[in-house]
Amino acid sequence: MDARWFVMNCKENGTYDFIFGDAFNDLSIPYHLTTREFAMELKRLLKPDGLYLANVIDSFKKGLFIPPTFGPWNKSSEKSR
Repeated sequence: MDARWFVMNCKENGTYDFIFGDAFNDLSIPYHLTTREFAMELKRLLKPDGLYLANVIDSFKKGLFIPPTFGPWNKSSEKSR
């Protein structure tokens, strides 16, 4: 089963303590699992103090993947404080 299909069809809002992402297509994560929309869907499934853990090889601050991909999580967290 594809991760995006599962997440889009899951009705269990706010029930997961953590979600672990470990999907690769050769050396990269499939594009459809890196969109802002997918990140917000994952966040919808997590408990308020839940964690999204992802297996990613990149630099946290200067990388080409992590800052643009996970930036929306930081911005929405700041708004909810």
